[in-house]
Amino acid sequence: MIQRRCVIKKTTFAVLLVLAIMVFALMGCAGSGWKAAQEPAITTSTVSLPPAGAREECFGMQPSQQLNYEFTSTQPVDFNVHYHDKGEVFNPVLKDGVTADKGIFIADIEKPYCMMWTNNGMNRANVTYTWDVNGK
Repeated sequence: MIQRRCVIKKTTFAVLLVLAIMVFALMGCAGSGWKAAQEPAITTSTVSLPPAGAREECFGMQPSQQLNYEFTSTQPVDFNVHYHDKGEVFNPVLKDGVTADKGIFIADIEKPYCMMWTNNGMNRANVTYTWDVNGK
């Protein structure tokens, strides 16, 4: 009877071990899926700006991270990438009266950055933009 209990315990242990290996294997698969979800996501949006209207899209960046952006507009707009520091606004990217632009901006400090489009014209401007942040 004692030997039989040991055999049951060994069998139970073996089953539990196999289940544990399967769980860890599945976690590994889920982990790789989670990492894929952390890859840069490209965002595309369209916004209609009335005269004197503006749109701001903000996001955090770390030093050496890269913002890739591209946009087109049906009317000229002012565009900038900016951040705030100690009550001041800094514009590392500044374009006035453009209907399209494409560029890469690399952050040198950790800050929330914003892209901003402003319609200073008399007609509505439809802006379509695509962007993502990636890097180290």
